Parts: sequence; structure tokens; C-alpha cells
Amino acid sequence: MSLRDQLLKAGLASKKDVRRVNQELKAERKQDQGHRDKKREVVAAEEAAKKAAEEQALREKVAARKAHEANQEAHDKVHRVRQIVLGNRLGAKGGHPFFHKCLDGRRVNRFYVSDRTAFALRCGDLAIAGLVEPDGTETYHLLRRDAAHKLAAIAPEAVVFLVDDTTGISKPEEQFLERPWDASLKPHRATGR
Repeated sequence: MSLRDQLLKAGLASKKDVRRVNQELKAERKQDQGHRDKKREVVAAEEAAKKAAEEQALREKVAARKAHEANQEAHDKVHRVRQIVLGNRLGAKGGHPFFHKCLDGRRVNRFYVSDRTAFALRCGDLAIAGLVEPDGTETYHLLRRDAAHKLAAIAPEAVVFLVDDTTGISKPEEQFLERPWDASLKPHRATGR
């Protein structure tokens, strides 16, 4: 038995008071029901939240995949550069210094080569490529022209010396002809002839 029924039985409340209280309670319940969302709206909101969470998870997954692919691509690029340089390097021994820029582009490095190699470098038949070793040191290697162009397509910053414009120096069809001048890179004085 409820408190109202007990008050009514005890004679402390009249039927009129009980009816008024019941009407007030009913009005409060109706007011609460008016503020409550309809069932289909609640279901739609839940579905929208679920869809938004799935889309967010998909975006995070795509971003993680792109970051992984970029990381893998950078690793592959380093590996390809290393393969091209180490697979196509030529021996460069000689007593004459040949100067070229360093990988950072701000310094000049001295590379000792023979007279013939120096002439081939100036004519564009050979090139110099820089490689950063795993311990952080820079090494420079002599490459053939075709390997240097292949390397320049992948990592142009790795090719530190390559002559593409050979006009006035040497033409490919004149490579095997006798040179009327001294090919030495030793300092010389102009003669009065």
C-alpha cells in the first residue's frame, strides 16, 4: 500500500487532494516524456556514432599505412642508391687532385685520380657520387655516365659531379681522336705561341 493510500485511509488526506497530487504527477511524467528522445532518434544517433567511430578508425588505419609506406619507400631509396653506387663504382687511383662538391653542397672535397680519369670526368664520361655510410661518414666513388644518370633519376643529391654539357670539351664522336693538347691537369703557364 502506498503512502497516499495510507494517508487517505487514516483520514489525513481527502480524495480531492489525492486526485490533485495524481494529476500533478501525471503532468510531470508527461513533461519528462516530452523531453525524452524518440526511439528511432536514439537508434539513429547510435548508428551515426558507430559509423563515425568506424570512419575514424579507417582514417587512422589509412594514415598508419601511408606512414609505413613512406618509411618503407625511404628505406628502399637508400638501399637502391647504395646498390647503384657500390655495384657500378670504378677504381680511382692517381696522384692528381680533382675537386668536387661534398654531399652537403657547402664544402669542396679532393679526390685523387689519374690524368686520364680526370679528362673523362671533365668530358662527362665519368661522374662522382657520394654515399653516406651507416656510421655517418661520407664516401665518394667514381661511376660511369649511365650509372650516374640512373642514380640521378632516383637521388639527384647523391651525384656530386657530372658534366652533361660537353660542348667545347669533347664530343662523343671525337673521343678516340688524338688530342692536340696536353690532357694533364698540372698547373701550366701560357706560352707565347
